[in-house]
Amino acid sequence: MVITDGRSYIVKSGGKTAESTRTVRIPAALADQIRKQGYVYNGKPDNINLYLRRTLKRLGIPHFSVHKLRHYYASRSHALGVPDVYIMQAGGWKTDNVMKSVYRHALSDQEKKMSDLVIRHMEKIM
Repeated sequence: MVITDGRSYIVKSGGKTAESTRTVRIPAALADQIRKQGYVYNGKPDNINLYLRRTLKRLGIPHFSVHKLRHYYASRSHALGVPDVYIMQAGGWKTDNVMKSVYRHALSDQEKKMSDLVIRHMEKIM
């Protein structure tokens, strides 16, 4: 879903380019649920960001964007020793060049603090 010049939303298939279309592996039960309801998310894209901002504020976690989760996933997976091929598949990278030069950076002190906060809050929930 993208916003038009007239500030309304339209559903647009595919990504920016044919190469940006990704296959994401998900559990069969989740795939069945998506097929049943006919969509993954049925709201305006801005609502995802609004929900994330509110949740981060409620949990006392510093603000970050949804896209930062992709950076964080790659960095954290690398730090945990996940093989590059799996990080590339899950992150949608065809080669490791971009992943290594942009996304797979060492976690900064701030990211480590954010990671610790997220892990602590997840442990409380679970």
